[in-house]
Amino acid sequence: MFHKSFMGRFGDALPCSANGYVPEKGDAPEDCGHWDRNDNWDLDEWDAFVKAAVKATEDAVADLEAWRNGSAP
Repeated sequence: MFHKSFMGRFGDALPCSANGYVPEKGDAPEDCGHWDRNDNWDLDEWDAFVKAAVKATEDAVADLEAWRNGSAP
């Protein structure tokens, strides 16, 4: 898990907890702090959320690298 602010503006849209923590593979809901929803995650629902967060993070990293190389999207 990491805080979305670590990615600057590229982290603004990342799926995260109410505290701004983005889950990574292997994280559990309680690792990320408070949620703006019922904290009783169904395992399949949590797995789908983490998968989406991982994909969004990969996309944000690619956008950040493009920005650093002068070819921002």
